[in-house]
Amino acid sequence: MATGRKHRILVVEDQSEIRIIFEWALQKADYDVVTAQGARQALRMIQSQHFDLILTDLAMPGMSGIDLITAVREDPERNRLPILVITAHGWDQFALQARAAGCDGVLQKPVDPKMLRAEVDKYLRGWRFADGFEAPE
Repeated sequence: MATGRKHRILVVEDQSEIRIIFEWALQKADYDVVTAQGARQALRMIQSQHFDLILTDLAMPGMSGIDLITAVREDPERNRLPILVITAHGWDQFALQARAAGCDGVLQKPVDPKMLRAEVDKYLRGWRFADGFEAPE
């Protein structure tokens, strides 16, 4: 990255053990990681801080990950922010709903830390554009 600024990632996960593992794996890859215990807290943080990517669980009490994705996609200032979903649900109806809401990728739990970092790297390289074309690697 030309600016020397670390990419800032928001990890949204209600289970503290999983949240700590994701935070550790991404910090090890030299990302600036901020965590939220749920979607409501994450939404407040997103509205007041800059993030380069959101990594969220789907099944959380109160406000779901799908609700969070929908809210981010409705915000014209943040609607292009890459959102990755990590879920135990895989490609069932819940994960398909996340895709329909606008998430960029779905990873199934348990996630290998190397796979997590590889997926985050892919989305932070700026691969997606409004016209749908991919950037060269």
